Amino acid sequence: MKTDLRKSLAVLLVAALAGCPKAENSTPSELSVSGGGAGLLFSVGGIRRHEAMTALATMVRKRLEAFGVRGAEVDVVLPGGVRVLVAGAGEDGARRIEQLVTRPVSIAITPVDPGRAFFESLRDRLPRDASLRVGVDQVGDLKHAKTVRIWYLASSDRTGLERFLDGLEPPAGRRLAVMTGSGGAMALLLPDPPAIQNPVLTRVRVIADEAGGRVSVGAELARPFRDPFDDLVRSNLHRPLAFVVDGEVRALPVVASRSQRGEIRIDPSPLAPEQDLRQQAERLAVMLKAWQLVGEFELVEKKITPAR
Repeated sequence: MKTDLRKSLAVLLVAALAGCPKAENSTPSELSVSGGGAGLLFSVGGIRRHEAMTALATMVRKRLEAFGVRGAEVDVVLPGGVRVLVAGAGEDGARRIEQLVTRPVSIAITPVDPGRAFFESLRDRLPRDASLRVGVDQVGDLKHAKTVRIWYLASSDRTGLERFLDGLEPPAGRRLAVMTGSGGAMALLLPDPPAIQNPVLTRVRVIADEAGGRVSVGAELARPFRDPFDDLVRSNLHRPLAFVVDGEVRALPVVASRSQRGEIRIDPSPLAPEQDLRQQAERLAVMLKAWQLVGEFELVEKKITPAR
């Protein structure tokens, strides 16, 4: 019954693309992208109100932007569909768009391994052009000398960093994860498996401290994750925690105090320049929201238009 219903909805959506007149927030008649790109049509279950669909289309666009999909055109197709057009996207890009729209991302929270022995062992293997370097930062409560040193591999070029990491074997029970920003990229050593996997975060929002100039992401952990998170915080005071989204480190907040009722504050990437902190916080908030609770998305049709 459910399969038949989905097929019927798919037929209705395709018909809407082919011939429905254009109304407010509806779409033109095709998935082709002028100049080449990807067009995808999704059905949305559980949501029928036009205003809710319009808001949902905006959320889809923000989600794609947060994960690096630039210039996506997102609008509503009636009944019950959302269309996405992305110029320049091919099969790989379309696959990534489908994943971001139809599936929840993976989220992990875990301590950062200091990594001294491992990263020091790489020094003799680094390129002579100094494109990669081993760095070390002292983080924590500097005022009261409650700090820890964290080693990492840094580069101004993410591609070069990932090429060097390809085939590199981390210590047992550890994995390498990359963090990027406008200032470059860095590789960190993390426990594997992570301490907390796929937590549900609620009340995710951007918090701006106008007086102190701090911008961060606030959130609350759903009840089943609160005790494990509190244990993690207690054992990592004045140490950084890695927030890993889809395998990439997106934030490295240093634990300053114990959490209350599962509430957390997450600082944006330390690789982001000060003027971009709010934008980074807004992107991180979009990434961490419980996307799977918003609606049931299913890919109905996809079209790749070759570049001209």
